[in-house]
Amino acid sequence: MNKSRRNGFTLIEALLSLMISLLISSMICMIFSIVLHLLQVHRTTQDQYAILQLRELCALSECQVAGDSLTIEINHESYTVHYDRQRLVKEKGYEILLEGITNAYFMEEEGSIYLSYEKDEQTFTFEIV
Repeated sequence: MNKSRRNGFTLIEALLSLMISLLISSMICMIFSIVLHLLQVHRTTQDQYAILQLRELCALSECQVAGDSLTIEINHESYTVHYDRQRLVKEKGYEILLEGITNAYFMEEEGSIYLSYEKDEQTFTFEIV
């Protein structure tokens, strides 16, 4: 009796398993790049929304810089926007506009109001009004 034993894999099985592992690894790399991109977009999107909210508030009201904070008079109510515990907040209540910043202040130059803040060791300055 001549019994032949088959030990190991055939060439087709080895190539098929290599192709499947390459497809899986390329999909994982694509997913990581998408997640990193979405995390970066979220950081800048929050900043842009905060600037738009401040611009809208100042367009509808009278704004004045008092020290490092911004005073907003709208509908006979007064609000203060200032830096507090790594956040830019609007008080009469405690509405958080920006968070994760290290410093923020308002300044008035030539009739315009600017917001300057530091985030991730970079300084950003935006014109509000």
